[in-house]
Amino acid sequence: MIKISKLIKMLNGENDTFYVKPKRKAGLTIDTIKLIALIAMICDHIGFVLIDKGKLYGYDIYLYSYVITLKDAAPWILLKDILRTVGRISFPLFAFCLSEGFSHTSNAYKYGARLAIFALVSEIPFDLACFNTPVDFSTQNIFFTLLLGFIGMFIINRIDDEVWILKLFTFIGACFAGHLIRCDYGWKGVALIMACNIVRNSKLLETAVIGAGGVMLSLTRAGFGGVAAIITWFYNGRKGERSLKYLYYIIYPLHLLLFYAIVYISTLLTAEG
Repeated sequence: MIKISKLIKMLNGENDTFYVKPKRKAGLTIDTIKLIALIAMICDHIGFVLIDKGKLYGYDIYLYSYVITLKDAAPWILLKDILRTVGRISFPLFAFCLSEGFSHTSNAYKYGARLAIFALVSEIPFDLACFNTPVDFSTQNIFFTLLLGFIGMFIINRIDDEVWILKLFTFIGACFAGHLIRCDYGWKGVALIMACNIVRNSKLLETAVIGAGGVMLSLTRAGFGGVAAIITWFYNGRKGERSLKYLYYIIYPLHLLLFYAIVYISTLLTAEG
């Protein structure tokens, strides 16, 4: 039986025993792709938290149902839809970046620990911004999705290709864990991360996976997440001149707290007025 790794290399036209993505000067570095993903994510959260939950009073379902029927709400709803549609490209890009980061990390344990710490740190800001409560178990923040995808990649890459059935069970198990804890994007998000890593030695297959996954995760937004594949296609194999990795970790809980504070304060001012 042909090994999975050899099959991928054949599809990519590679006959070498080890394949490394060629580094080109032209194109997008991994830091640039992360920055695009970060901007798209913030756009998404502006639409969801500041407009939907704030301006349109989305925390109060009865008031929200009334407000969205008003004529004055139409421009805000349109703006929200645009911002949230743009935001659909963020997760596929982060999935791609995590796959690349995992493949190049010198310390996987430290990498995984960092994801776990920020998953815990971000949960209260996430629950406040999304559900107006410090504790809500209906959905867990995106770092839990990234962490499960990372664990799945970690285990799969340490299993011999000959034992493909164990790789498959690991893949399914990580997806099931994502479904069980109800992490953001659920099992589909976890699956996309691992799938990116499985086919990362084939640019064509990797682009197809990101495109298909992005579309699947954004069907309610016309499949706009598939645009992420166009962005990753221009990845030049380089990390970038500046390391901004901690920015991407810290800004997630901080901007959620900031957005929630804005909504909370504006609600108080509106009530007083």
